[in-house]
Amino acid sequence: SAKAQQFVKDNIAIDFYASPHKTGWENRVEAANYIDLAASRGISGASITIGAPHTPTWDKFVAEHKIWTEAAESAQVPIRIVKTPEDYNKAHNNGEYAIQWNSQTTMMLEGDVSRVKDVAALGIKTMQLTYNETELTGAGVISMINGDNSGLTEFGKKVIDEMVKYGITVDLSHTSYKTTMDIMNYMEKNHPGVPPMFTHSP
Repeated sequence: SAKAQQFVKDNIAIDFYASPHKTGWENRVEAANYIDLAASRGISGASITIGAPHTPTWDKFVAEHKIWTEAAESAQVPIRIVKTPEDYNKAHNNGEYAIQWNSQTTMMLEGDVSRVKDVAALGIKTMQLTYNETELTGAGVISMINGDNSGLTEFGKKVIDEMVKYGITVDLSHTSYKTTMDIMNYMEKNHPGVPPMFTHSP
């Protein structure tokens, strides 16, 4: 309805999508056209997944980030890369499209916790410790269904510490029940006042 369309234009509306290159879009023009269409209809911006099982190594993760960055820059609407929550307000008020990069895995760290700072440098603002299966950081929800009762690992705790240090929000989507509870308990004890979040799959 016209009322609904106006509501979206008047308020901050944030999209969320996880569409790896070659899955849903074949070239950067298609992604750019989607961004332009969304912006024209009042969408303020999006959280875009860069890291997932299709980027299990650092090199593949960086390559996916490059492809998405080039695609976004091909859009006609000005792009604002989100560094703080206020950037969504600024984008909304300035006629820009805000992009917040997201990772749904820590596989691309390849066991090296020092890479968290490099992830942050690429602009990742939210990151899951696992994506459904068991990773070096902990167990995912599918692993739990298949009988894995393990939770957050010692490596996972180190990753959390680095994420908090570099301003990456811990995303609890796709983690197992025990991993989720372990993360929340660890953060409450060691990083009080720093909230994790469920972005799309509680």
